[in-house]
Amino acid sequence: MKTCEIEEIIESLPKGRTKYFYYKDKYAVDLLSYVLEDASVAQIKKSRFSGLLRKPIVGECISSLGTSRLRSDDLEDVWSEQVEPYLLTLGKWGRDRHGARGYYQTTTADANLVLQLNFSNLHNAAYKRYVGEGERSPFAFYGHPIAPAPNHTLAWARIDLNLDSNEALIEEVQTDWIRKASAQMRFYKDRESDLSPVERGQLIYLEHYLSPHVTLWREAILSAAIWFLYREIGISKIFYHSYESGCRLKRIVDSLPPR
Repeated sequence: MKTCEIEEIIESLPKGRTKYFYYKDKYAVDLLSYVLEDASVAQIKKSRFSGLLRKPIVGECISSLGTSRLRSDDLEDVWSEQVEPYLLTLGKWGRDRHGARGYYQTTTADANLVLQLNFSNLHNAAYKRYVGEGERSPFAFYGHPIAPAPNHTLAWARIDLNLDSNEALIEEVQTDWIRKASAQMRFYKDRESDLSPVERGQLIYLEHYLSPHVTLWREAILSAAIWFLYREIGISKIFYHSYESGCRLKRIVDSLPPR
């Protein structure tokens, strides 16, 4: 995408931060709601979406309906007792220059729209209490497309889209926060008896307040990217690189990205 196109999309969408709630396997509920108008469970079982019906939260919804029909409206009220709130923001990554392609790891010689999945104030309050609120977080990498302060970015998706062809390519989903935090927790656990008060506070944060996001972030950011493209932008053809094809098309040989 050209930088001007990215800036136009950012300017055309509602300003401020968009709330996004996620729970385990919510992607199954979302995907079914996108493709269903009015289909029987038997029809869905014969389709490529049949695996989504095996998710417990979808099965509970079907059981409660008392009918063999499943509509998108039936999925609107599906919820979970364990829900994590997030905030979505938009940014830009890359430059409109062929020579920058290798550095920015983009498929084309253009820039990417970035969808950022940020922690909510619920997380940030615990983070501030046990880690602190300095200018730079120990779990953020500022050379990547994270949202500016006061946001703390859990993960992001880099996107290349074409409104004329109604197509989008999700270049990658990635997190620095979980990767760096996981390494820090392993280091603290190996020397737990010798930790300073500051380090003990960080360990409390890592073990008790970050842990739910460790297992959710992959589902949450990819589901948020699909929701954003389908609901907000109106794109229905969405592609995603395999790890091998992504590295090859971007001509990445050294310093491979996380799988």
